[in-house]
Amino acid sequence: MPVEVVKEVVVEVTREVPVEVVKEVEVVKEVVVEVTREVPVEVVKEVEVVKEIVVEVTREVPVEVVKEVEVVKEVVVEVAKVPTPTPTPTSNPNALTAISVGGAHACGLQMNGAVTCWGSDDYGQASPPEGENFTAISVGKSFSCALRANGYVRCWGINADGRAAPPRNEIFTAISAGFAHVCGLRPDGSVRCWGNNDDRRASPSSTLVDVVSISAGTSHTCALRENGTIVCWGDNENGKASSPSPGPFTAVSAGATHTCGLLENGRAECWGGTAYPPVEELVSISTGGAWGYTPAFRGISYHYALSCGLRADGLARCWGGHDSQTVSFPKDEAFVSISVGKGSTSCGLRSNGSVRCWDFW
Repeated sequence: MPVEVVKEVVVEVTREVPVEVVKEVEVVKEVVVEVTREVPVEVVKEVEVVKEIVVEVTREVPVEVVKEVEVVKEVVVEVAKVPTPTPTPTSNPNALTAISVGGAHACGLQMNGAVTCWGSDDYGQASPPEGENFTAISVGKSFSCALRANGYVRCWGINADGRAAPPRNEIFTAISAGFAHVCGLRPDGSVRCWGNNDDRRASPSSTLVDVVSISAGTSHTCALRENGTIVCWGDNENGKASSPSPGPFTAVSAGATHTCGLLENGRAECWGGTAYPPVEELVSISTGGAWGYTPAFRGISYHYALSCGLRADGLARCWGGHDSQTVSFPKDEAFVSISVGKGSTSCGLRSNGSVRCWDFW
């Protein structure tokens, strides 16, 4: 299994070591270990965490001096146990902490709570309200929604079917914008949706009160329950809204013609459409794609399912497509989150708060 490069070496000891002794070790030659090869799990398990002493390297000293600090075992970090990296702290208030991609535009949430958008703005979907701070952002087709710190929702852009008109004076803890509808998660675990209600995509069951996360797709919606099961409603073409395996799941994402869930073991399981995830451990997933509309800059119209997931080391893995086409995505750059759009474009958020976007073909 892959391992991350060890940037800062922590020397492990089996007993208390006086500070004076540590200061004598001004150099530890060949202690900084860069691991770029696969290391057996057995090696990782040999690392015994005791106490932490950071050794600064300034000049060479005899190995005998180093041995006085009782250096033990080779330091190796197993990537599979490393959580998804969070954005690196920065003083730039314009750095982004979250992103969401729609059909032909995208929006990002800045560190200061402001929202910035780019792309098509024919309905004002890329013109967020000024002077307001938000905690979450979710983008649909030609409209955008954001969650305020007080739990109220603000939307802008096209308001066909009331998709940009959230319920007034109602508090939500999370929101998810689909192609033409939006669903919000209430503090009590129930769900409320608004906007286009074809195929009852915006009509969750009134008995659904134990939801921990929500995902609105193109024409259906899915929710992850406290017990790790997934329930979906709306259009069930290709079985995308059918109940999947019992799981348990830790995440769910509803796309255009399919749905994907993340199992507890990190494997992705997808149903509906042509969605065949890689056999790899992932820490997050995002689905999208198009269903019967023309993606931006492509000039073509067809049904296809697109999905991406992030590994523990931040590298993206994407799959899906149409007519057995091979999807294109950055394979050698790490991200902290990824958003698959409702067309053929996706964006990844880097740890420094910057964004990289790409087209799948």
